[in-house]
Amino acid sequence: MRARLPAAAIAIGLLASFGLCFFLIAQVALSRPSSPGPTPTPEPTVAMGVLQHIRPEALPEGVSVEVVAADLDRPVAFAVAPDGRIFFTEKETGSVRAIVNDALLPDPVLTLPVAIHAEQGLLGIAVDPDFESNHHLWVFHSLPARANDGVKVNRVVRFTERNNTGIDVTAVFTSPNSEGDGTHNAGNLHFGPDGKLYVSIGEDNQPYLAQRLDDPRGKILRFNPSVPLTAPEDNPFYDGDGPNLDGIYTYGHRNPFDFAFDPLSEGVRIFVSENGPGCDDEINRIVPGYNYGWHSDYRCDDERELDPARNTIAPMLFWTPPTAPAGITVYAGDDIPEWYGDVFFCSYIDATLHHLRLNAARDAFVSHTAISGMFCQTDVFTGPDGGLYFVEGGGFEQGTLKRLVRRAP
Repeated sequence: MRARLPAAAIAIGLLASFGLCFFLIAQVALSRPSSPGPTPTPEPTVAMGVLQHIRPEALPEGVSVEVVAADLDRPVAFAVAPDGRIFFTEKETGSVRAIVNDALLPDPVLTLPVAIHAEQGLLGIAVDPDFESNHHLWVFHSLPARANDGVKVNRVVRFTERNNTGIDVTAVFTSPNSEGDGTHNAGNLHFGPDGKLYVSIGEDNQPYLAQRLDDPRGKILRFNPSVPLTAPEDNPFYDGDGPNLDGIYTYGHRNPFDFAFDPLSEGVRIFVSENGPGCDDEINRIVPGYNYGWHSDYRCDDERELDPARNTIAPMLFWTPPTAPAGITVYAGDDIPEWYGDVFFCSYIDATLHHLRLNAARDAFVSHTAISGMFCQTDVFTGPDGGLYFVEGGGFEQGTLKRLVRRAP
């Protein structure tokens, strides 16, 4: 049995998942395009109640767990470079670190100033699709007021990596960070198969912002990877000089901690982990232009019929009580072929490595298991050797990077 989580980590993790807004604020009416179309309806599969009942799953024959790197300083997000190096963010030091051949390099690649209260810090990281030629890395961090003329913000930063050192640091996007409790930053970023940079941002513990189309909070954003970031004109709410924030891809999110692109689907298909309040943690399928339902008077909507005005697409999976779903990935390695194309995600509070299988259309889940004996809290990803990597701990505590691999006897 695993030792119980430290009380402080549990308390803050609960805050991340259970935090509620104490004030209801009037929503501002903005220019909204017509509906993006009929709500996508998944192929018939198993009932939600079946998916919510998580069955244990033993490791496949020949698969074992190995420690890659231990005693990492509150790691959050990981990204793999084409040359096999693993880069990751440290929440409270503000450092990007590198793991090379299963060894943590002694010196940081880069250190940024960070606000560290509650869920703030150095959060997401992405490797540029053209990394082999430009060596660009992209990160999301909370910039403290002391480093920004008294104004705290969240930023996307691009820098260049040379010999495991970061240079040419450039801020390319800024989002407000005005709520004093420091929660619901989310702050992850990944490149899509279309070459665009996607960024998830929490609603800053101000639920009404999730429904506003002139504010980046409570959204998934889509950008051209330029300096500064610019919005593609085919984004669903692009209106040029109009009132909308052109980068918005989807809205109505509470705290979308992480998201993953599906390499087995045509075009762009995204699965996102969403932290609920006292109910309704979710895994959502992201469809451009849709509203995912979070708002200032939210009352556990997932059990109800969808409100077409504020919740235009149902979650693929939801459950109560919440457990703070965190890192999510589609396994794309060749080391465990029976898992190829399946969805895995971590939940911070109960330290579970979840395994979800998809239907043939890859738009709904058909099974939900938990890998026995594995404890995953912050991130999970396909490693450079084709194994499934995951982080035990991390976030508010020290972390250990582990991997599931099949070794020849």
